[in-house]
Amino acid sequence: ELLRAALDGRVSPDGLAPMLQIAPNAGLTVVVFELVDPGDVAAVSVLADRAASLITLYCESYRRQAAVVAMGSLIYVVVPVVDGDDRRRLPALAQGIVDRADEALHARVRAGIGSTVPSVAGLLASRQEADRVLRAMAARAWPGAVASVDDVRAHVVLDQLQELAAADPGLRVGKLDTLVDQDRERGTEYVATLRSFFAHLGDVPAAAKAQDVHANTFRYRLRRLAEVAGIDLDDPVERLVLQLQLQFLAD
Repeated sequence: ELLRAALDGRVSPDGLAPMLQIAPNAGLTVVVFELVDPGDVAAVSVLADRAASLITLYCESYRRQAAVVAMGSLIYVVVPVVDGDDRRRLPALAQGIVDRADEALHARVRAGIGSTVPSVAGLLASRQEADRVLRAMAARAWPGAVASVDDVRAHVVLDQLQELAAADPGLRVGKLDTLVDQDRERGTEYVATLRSFFAHLGDVPAAAKAQDVHANTFRYRLRRLAEVAGIDLDDPVERLVLQLQLQFLAD
């Protein structure tokens, strides 16, 4: 119960050090395992408990100290990390657990590995990163069953920026709004044009082909949208902000 409360941020994680049998300033990593399509609520609870027991036994068999707790369809594992070698072994450990769950429980599982934090004080931060890794894997159809925060760092950062934008609508306001309004009121395709331009790194022929229009038509649309919204596509900061806002718009 203490581990669950600490992972939820309801209590200080300081008391976990004795449970994990580590020094208060020893490093640790949170690894989260998710049951994919586990069934109804009752099935989730039973399967999650079985998975937690499996993970505990698996870690013990490999002499990996770990604290394990099931929370809904997620199973959190707190693993002490002594050094870089310990950290580098985590993906293999997670993959082994995923494979074992498939064999023993006939359950599809994926795993997200958070950052290694220097002490139990960073437990919540590592847990939040592990959760973000899972979200990034699900949203981007990650090809494997295991990923670390370093594997999907760019997507994790983008997710955090999207959360900031959702909390502060002012971050979404800008010149892109003018293009959205023009498209809605006049039937133009300025947003799609701009999105294609960025997606093809400014390669007009390639961007035009993706939009199924002639390159000259695409150039005209690009010029018009810049005039209509007052966009300077030569300004790298403006380009960056527009690309982020396009991503927020898509989501």
